[in-house]
Amino acid sequence: MLAARSLPQLEELAQKASALGSEVLVIKTDVTKVNELDSLLTEIKNKYGRLDILINNAGKGLYGKWENSSLESHKDLFNLNFLSGVELTRKAIPL
Repeated sequence: MLAARSLPQLEELAQKASALGSEVLVIKTDVTKVNELDSLLTEIKNKYGRLDILINNAGKGLYGKWENSSLESHKDLFNLNFLSGVELTRKAIPL
């Protein structure tokens, strides 16, 4: 199962995995949106009944001068790089 915001990249990766004999479920998901996490985990539960491995690999960085950065950009960074992984893990534990 592959999940990310970029559907074209997911589909390309899914095609490569399928060519190697893997069954791949692709789900477009923004991990910073709690309702999309719920939908993602529901899809996994409905398709597979369980979750064996979770790789939280979403993240980004801020580049440029510190004094030019905004509080909002730091909040967005923290939300994606830390809080979304915490929330997805917390919600995935029952699976």
